[in-house]
Amino acid sequence: MRIEKTNLPADGITYPGTTGAEPLGMPIGGIGTSTFEIGRDGAFKNNRLQNGWTTSLPQRPKGIDDGSFISVCVSRENGQGIGRIMQLDAPGGLPGLPGLKYTGRFPFVDLDYDDPQFPAAVRLEVFSPFIPLNSDDSSLPIAFFTVKIHNPGDKPIRAGAAMSWVNDIVYENYFRGWAAIGNRNEIAGHGGAPAVRMTTLDDALAGSEYLLAGIKQKGVRWQAVADWRPQAPGRVIGRNLMVDAGDTRAMPGFQPLHAWRTFLERGRLPPESRYDDGLGRFSQHKPIGAVAGTVTVAPGATREIPFALSWFFPHHYDRISTGRMFLGHRYAVRFPGGAVEVLRHAAPRRAELRERSQSWRRQFADCTLPPALRAMLLENLYLLPRLTWWLADDTFYMFESIDCPRVTATILNRYYAAVMAALFPDLHARLLRGVAAAQLPSGEIPSTLGINSIRRREYRIFNSGDAAIFPLAVAWQARWNNDQAFAAEMYPILKKTLQWAVRELDGNGDGIPDVHGLDQGWDDFTMFGCVAYIADQWLAALKAGEALARRLGDARFAGWCRQRSAKASSFVENTLWNGKYYNLSADPLTGEASKICFTDQFTYGTVAARMLDLPDIHPAERVRAALESIWKMNIQPAKFIGRAASNPDGTPANRPGNDARKSGPSQSNCFSPVMIVPLACAAMQHGMFDQALALLDEMAGTLIHRLRDPWSARLMFDSRDGKWFYGMHYSDCLIGWDLLYVMLGLTLDAPAASMTFRPPRLPARLPVFGKLFTGVATIGETGMDLHNSSERPALFRKITVNAPDGRQIAAENLSIQPGGVWKSDWGEKQLKNNKNHARRISK
Repeated sequence: MRIEKTNLPADGITYPGTTGAEPLGMPIGGIGTSTFEIGRDGAFKNNRLQNGWTTSLPQRPKGIDDGSFISVCVSRENGQGIGRIMQLDAPGGLPGLPGLKYTGRFPFVDLDYDDPQFPAAVRLEVFSPFIPLNSDDSSLPIAFFTVKIHNPGDKPIRAGAAMSWVNDIVYENYFRGWAAIGNRNEIAGHGGAPAVRMTTLDDALAGSEYLLAGIKQKGVRWQAVADWRPQAPGRVIGRNLMVDAGDTRAMPGFQPLHAWRTFLERGRLPPESRYDDGLGRFSQHKPIGAVAGTVTVAPGATREIPFALSWFFPHHYDRISTGRMFLGHRYAVRFPGGAVEVLRHAAPRRAELRERSQSWRRQFADCTLPPALRAMLLENLYLLPRLTWWLADDTFYMFESIDCPRVTATILNRYYAAVMAALFPDLHARLLRGVAAAQLPSGEIPSTLGINSIRRREYRIFNSGDAAIFPLAVAWQARWNNDQAFAAEMYPILKKTLQWAVRELDGNGDGIPDVHGLDQGWDDFTMFGCVAYIADQWLAALKAGEALARRLGDARFAGWCRQRSAKASSFVENTLWNGKYYNLSADPLTGEASKICFTDQFTYGTVAARMLDLPDIHPAERVRAALESIWKMNIQPAKFIGRAASNPDGTPANRPGNDARKSGPSQSNCFSPVMIVPLACAAMQHGMFDQALALLDEMAGTLIHRLRDPWSARLMFDSRDGKWFYGMHYSDCLIGWDLLYVMLGLTLDAPAASMTFRPPRLPARLPVFGKLFTGVATIGETGMDLHNSSERPALFRKITVNAPDGRQIAAENLSIQPGGVWKSDWGEKQLKNNKNHARRISK
């Protein structure tokens, strides 16, 4: 089957515009503040800004209520203007666009508008700040919009751009079907440009607001209208019931969207409606405000008209807990003055925030990742604003997904530990503290902190995996960040967790937490007893516990971990190993066993162990043999990418009771980025680099070129036909970031200020993120370069580089200044206190 390749420019993914609900656009918003989208048709969609945990404001109907859009008007040489609503399917019969190009480059969306009749080239750039290692600037409830107008002609043109937004403030997300109540707009000035402040008279939502503003720019002439839409006749009974709404066509001159023809033809906003139905806080009118800027564009020049939208919805309550527990937002604590204060804080820094929000992406330029794979890793970061909440009490939470709204699922921390510990370690620490705070006196930790709630804690859901993943996540945070206080704080929690698991979860005495069906993460693929991939995680957790105990001087617990590890390892190697791979499971009490070859049999513990510089989980030669078996049995026979499970004879292993000939797809017959990425990482670590990279490139190409929907983080695909069948917006997909560090062979020890590189293949050029070092590591045939991309010096006690052929570089006590580079050649004599290796390079 021929798959049309998607345009993958050096920075971003470009698709042609398309209408309809699918595919999705990239979410825009700050971490912990929620998101909205610019759809692939150019329209605003999926507004979750008003405390939308997993649901959104309904899609607005076409017509008078579809008042959130961007429009542009450009005058012709004879003075006549030509204007467009800048989307494919414009509301109310207004002129839209015949086409557009949509480029996502998280956290930016660029829309290049295509209309042969338009006398200018127009581009829209939208972003919310996202700056690694800066959680404050990455969690602002604001989005910036910049309309860029280029004049390709030989005479000046006059151009205007307007942004319109509906005041649709309503009471909590699960009342989205209710009408807006008492909404009001007013003109508010800001820094030399107008703004429209959108509020409500509803007492229950006092302080909730949007602020739509122009941003002062030299040569831009501004206009604003607080409410350009009048109201059709009708009567309102009580607070919510509308009767006899009447026909909007019956109101003389009532053509609110058609009023926009004034702007589209002349560049002037519709007149202020000054509508007031006299109902005050009981009014159901949804006022629509707009701000417009006009510029003169010289021949060959490009001018910008910038806007900002800030939001402020402090009335955030837990969805399910009794008593309507207040949650609030951290942004409301930081900016008690509301959306106006947010704008005052961020707008003067727009250029700085824009530059810093894209500079980190430049570290991926010329990296040794295939283009589709690079795009997949970068764009998956949209999940951080999409799935996170930062509450007023400074706690921080992450949802599992949009399909399964579990809050801070402990088992999932393995998937995003690497990216969170590297990009936002302070937020990762908050996540782990939330789990630790819910530990029971027995030592049991929660599986989740709730479903659509942070108060309905769940225990014993994925307990066998939870007991392993929590210690691994703590080890990741402690090792990647020189935070001794955090390590000391979490150590008693980690210790009690491991002790509880040994005492309560190992009923069959094999030294490994037992599995009883679905309590292991694969929720339609039952497993029992000692399961290989759970054992792999568990052994890694024991080794992580031992390492942290030694670092903190607890020799007794280090010995306890070592003894339990030896017992568990003996069972795994003597019982599960069949000479070719590790069997799926075995239970010494019941005698039940499964010889299924499982793709995930060791990749979550084995990969993490090497990344954390822990001892190997299994003998390396066995891991290599098992990987070769997985390729032969699970990867090569699959029509698409691979399958999760195969019988010993190589046939598909369906879930119990599922005959693939008679029923739909199953998890045992799926492929998933969450399965393929760690498999490839393990293969890279064990001498199968080329096969692993080819598999990853094929999977990423399938997602980027075939599915063409990189901002949906879909979870599971049928290995028989390649079709998606389950899961959207899954935080699990963040595990892709493990690849960066596996391909560099990087182990980082922030408390010891040391980095070691063991790349499985040369050359390797990849970015590194973290508090110890942020920059680009380049390891080639001549030596290594470390370029410091951060704004502070990088200080190391030791750097070690080991090439696959045995060559080594070792250096001590280095300081690499911001923008500087450290260079070292293979075999070059290394000197202690060798600061002369660090020097600046020209920009």
